[in-house]
Amino acid sequence: DYNQDRIQETSGQIYAHTVAFDNIVQINKTNSVKLEVQHQWAESGFKNWAAGLAEFNFLKNWSVFATDQYNYGNDKVEDRIHYYSGGVVFRKNSTRVQASYGRQRGGLLCVGGVCRLVPENTGFTLNLNTTF
Repeated sequence: DYNQDRIQETSGQIYAHTVAFDNIVQINKTNSVKLEVQHQWAESGFKNWAAGLAEFNFLKNWSVFATDQYNYGNDKVEDRIHYYSGGVVFRKNSTRVQASYGRQRGGLLCVGGVCRLVPENTGFTLNLNTTF
């Protein structure tokens, strides 16, 4: 259940079902591959979505990734959009730096239990996260 009245201060209630497959294959001590596939069914909103992620982790601190989300169930055919992204990540202790290029879906974005509204955009993104 997604209550748009409370979360985004717009009208409507969205009921959706999501299934996900997430797997990490450890190649050796420093290399691994992560694959993720998701599908979501909904009665309203943008309706059906499919998403995928491929990530290669190497040299203990580095990752490269490619991802795509596609709202193929949108009633407006011209609004069926691929939200693709690819990039590189460097991690050291409690610091993470990510450089990526792609298309960001606008709306509510939740990561690790923290949610924020983000605008739709296409282009280069540089993120720096650190904990101290």
